[in-house]
Amino acid sequence: NALTEEDVKKIQNVSVIGSETLNGRKTTVYAHRATSGTVESATRMWIDEETKLVMKTVVENRAGKQTQRVTTTYDFDTPVKIESPKIGS
Repeated sequence: NALTEEDVKKIQNVSVIGSETLNGRKTTVYAHRATSGTVESATRMWIDEETKLVMKTVVENRAGKQTQRVTTTYDFDTPVKIESPKIGS
């Protein structure tokens, strides 16, 4: 689902940090920081300016000396072909 401007406004502590071209698409890059207990979280999201779909996210969580970083890239353009498995022989 596409994010609306209203969706983004509901999230607190979000800022626009720039724009980038990702896979040939113009995107706006948003940053969000949050703290929950001892865990600090920083998220960056690349939102397609035309479709408003999330194109990429990078989430970094820190707790003490441990850091976890997860990068997810979304592809909405590549065709997908799904075939039913053959049952029996």
